[in-house]
Amino acid sequence: MKSDNMHYSWKKPTTTIHNIILGRLWVDNEGEVLVTCHQTKETASVKFQSYSKAGKHFKELKGEVRSESGTVERLLRGAWDKGLDSYKVKSVLPKNNYESGTHVHSLWKTKERPAESTKMFGFTKFAMELNDIDIGICPTDSRMRPDCRLLELGHVDDASKEKHRLEEKQRAAKRARDAAKTAWKPRWFVSARDADTDSVAHVYAGGYWRAKLAANFKDVPDIY
Repeated sequence: MKSDNMHYSWKKPTTTIHNIILGRLWVDNEGEVLVTCHQTKETASVKFQSYSKAGKHFKELKGEVRSESGTVERLLRGAWDKGLDSYKVKSVLPKNNYESGTHVHSLWKTKERPAESTKMFGFTKFAMELNDIDIGICPTDSRMRPDCRLLELGHVDDASKEKHRLEEKQRAAKRARDAAKTAWKPRWFVSARDADTDSVAHVYAGGYWRAKLAANFKDVPDIY
């Protein structure tokens, strides 16, 4: 985070979406989310339970915030479809259990879904707006993909044809690069190794926002 020069990394749970084609659409999560602050060495962990193991309680969340020494400082309780609260630890009980105090801090809460959510795969308002076109965006922005736009509008057959056209165009562009022995180089990001996690990530290389403000994307390739 640029505001305090802290570097966080996290691991995600396994998410399974059931009945995509037929039946009632529902989501299942399983595993542990572990968030680490690499400067302070503090960690926060939240455990997700699958429906097969937890039954009707499968949406419940339990977690802990630990200091660098491993001491449990706060307890996390909630549900992934409602919200998450943080409780200060009051006392340590037998078998590594903890008693929470009365001081509660709400970390986040879900908002009521729009009325049309059931017709939009259960999307939240935020998810529904992800594909909205912003003024002055780069021509290669994924929101400009014509096949995705057609699919969003409900033109499934036309979207499938457009997707095939785009794939063939991408294959032709790759063949041309291979023939010219030219390697593809991302414009806005560079591949770099993260010193804290020893993993490879794409790091912003700069330039995009200046190009957007100047409305200058003349050198970007025609990918659509």
